[in-house]
Amino acid sequence: MMERKREEIRCKFQEEELERIRVSNSKYEENCRNKLKDIVEATLKKYQTIKMIEDFKFSKEIQQKKMKQKTTIIENINNYYDNKMKMLREQMLERKSYKQIFDLEHKIICAEAERSRKKELKILHEKNKNLLKKQIENIELGTKLEIDTIFEKIIKLYKKSRRIMPQNV
Repeated sequence: MMERKREEIRCKFQEEELERIRVSNSKYEENCRNKLKDIVEATLKKYQTIKMIEDFKFSKEIQQKKMKQKTTIIENINNYYDNKMKMLREQMLERKSYKQIFDLEHKIICAEAERSRKKELKILHEKNKNLLKKQIENIELGTKLEIDTIFEKIIKLYKKSRRIMPQNV
């Protein structure tokens, strides 16, 4: 019996020891998990910080490139419009000189055309005057001929009527 009690005490003692070991192991595991979690979180924070810094550097580089592109584009646009304005000024001066030449030529041509028109009108007036004279002469001749033919017809009719009248009377 004593042995049994000893055995029971030993068993109990072993069970208590096992229980302590289990509790110790569970605490150890929990402690390890917490340390691992802390390490992972610290590493994650480190990498997030590094990522943020890299992203910031990258975005800054992109902004610098965009600014350079904008500056280049603005310079190109300015150069383009400067060139266009120079070309337009040159064209305006060229057109101005062409306009002056054109105006002078136009005045000369108009003066020549006016002289030519007056000359042609004079010639045309003379032709019309001559044509009207001829038409008047033709009309006068025509009317004389018509009057003569009418007189002749009247005389013929009169003669006929005289011939016919004595027979009917």
